[in-house]
Amino acid sequence: MMNDTSKLPISRINELTETLNNLTSNIINVNDKFNRNYNMIKLENGSTLSSSNPEIIKEIVITSKGRPIFLSTCGDANSNNNSTSWFKIYFYRDDSLLCQQTCVSPSASSNNPFSLQYLDIIPSGTYTFKVKYVLGDGIIQFTEENIYAQSPQFIVYEI
Repeated sequence: MMNDTSKLPISRINELTETLNNLTSNIINVNDKFNRNYNMIKLENGSTLSSSNPEIIKEIVITSKGRPIFLSTCGDANSNNNSTSWFKIYFYRDDSLLCQQTCVSPSASSNNPFSLQYLDIIPSGTYTFKVKYVLGDGIIQFTEENIYAQSPQFIVYEI
């Protein structure tokens, strides 16, 4: 191996410098890809959908680097009356509806788990993602015995 750089042609020195610069920029890009960009919120303890509170909306603002955004909500829904209750879950990006799901709880305290996920492919920018829980009929109580650890979660995660 040569230690005297005066013996290397200038074209080879330029080539090695360019290679080193490319390697350095790739290391920065790899590190950037593994920086976690996410947020999570939970519904308040004992959240209930009823005629006096027909919808619950939670939102997360995230600045994307242009990678796919994963949205998720899950939890436990209990009908608080002796008949079938149901509600819908909606995901929005800004004011655009992304997806929806209908969830049914057929009888009082029937412990119905629910889950909705969506993968949003978007360019880089700042976006407001919302989850909206909307009562269809009856009364829905989220969580079991008002335990906050079981409250429905809303997660927005840039992959």
